[in-house]
Amino acid sequence: MKERRLILLLCVLTLWQIALPAQIRIVSREKLDSVSNPKLAPDSNALEFDRVHIAAEPMTEDDAPESFTYTFRNLSRNSLTVSRIVSTCSCVQATCDRKAVAPGEYATVKVVYDPKGHPGSFERRIFVYTDGNIQPSATLRLSVKVSSGADKSGEFPVDMGKIRLRSKEIKVSARNRSVQTLVYMNVSDAPVTLRCEDMLLPGSLQFRSEPETVGKGEEGQIVITYDPTADVKRRKEYLLVLKDMGLPPSQSSIKIKVE
Repeated sequence: MKERRLILLLCVLTLWQIALPAQIRIVSREKLDSVSNPKLAPDSNALEFDRVHIAAEPMTEDDAPESFTYTFRNLSRNSLTVSRIVSTCSCVQATCDRKAVAPGEYATVKVVYDPKGHPGSFERRIFVYTDGNIQPSATLRLSVKVSSGADKSGEFPVDMGKIRLRSKEIKVSARNRSVQTLVYMNVSDAPVTLRCEDMLLPGSLQFRSEPETVGKGEEGQIVITYDPTADVKRRKEYLLVLKDMGLPPSQSSIKIKVE
């Protein structure tokens, strides 16, 4: 019996090793470069830009979107049509001030960068296509350095009206008295004093907020104390319903799991 199990295990490992390479796609360096730095169209020499790279001043996520301009001239003897402009990030919106550019005429590509939700140092690329070419006629670069903003609401994904929480679930021990906390942020325009529906809580659970009143944009903690010796109902779950959240009870409740 042991020999049969060993043979079966070796067969499984052999099949896994054979199948694994088939699941991995190796992308060549040339393929990667063709996406981030594609070859330019044959008529690329017709566009003369005053600059193709801009290094923006450092900004924060809280800053308003900032505009940058790249001016170019049509050096060819024919009129050029700017068919489309594509960027490597949704945080960049680029437009040209005119669609058709006559010979010798100047035009401007306006690039608007929105730093909200994009902290870090990046180089964004903007590809300008003319006359319906498959390849871009110009590649523009925008270097940005964005620091994190003061808004921390993204760290609290659970929306509960006046407050946002990192989670809407707390686990307590079914054997020992335990104290658990849940961090929240006041996202309303006024101080918040959290209250719960005491009538729905068993005697084994106690609720309080630290501090009792939390100012606008500040953080607080929901503190839950559970005493299993006082739990007469012995349920696996309880719901703690917060008052005055401007939401129905089903959307303003915290689940307390007894494990």
